[in-house]
Amino acid sequence: MAVRLPPVFRPGQTSAGFAVPKLLSRNISFNSSLEEADLSHKFAVGQIVHFAPSSIQNAISGNCEVRHLMPASGFQVEPRYRIKNAEERHERVVTESDLTPQQ
Repeated sequence: MAVRLPPVFRPGQTSAGFAVPKLLSRNISFNSSLEEADLSHKFAVGQIVHFAPSSIQNAISGNCEVRHLMPASGFQVEPRYRIKNAEERHERVVTESDLTPQQ
């Protein structure tokens, strides 16, 4: 028995009378200010940085080691990092705005 996969639609095409949203397209176009944003990482792997969590994050603030550089995801234009605090057993993923150079 052959498995039938759903059809692939392009933005603007219709399926059963419903328009396919442009956000489902793999070629998402952002406005020019986002396209021109600098997406390079400010911190390097192994660098010690200060992590200041936002009020909604349940995390320990303090110095952390950058363990891995991660790309921005989805509509988030800010680079992300995987960091490790010596007082915690796990690593966490944070955005660049949560980090400052170690003082």
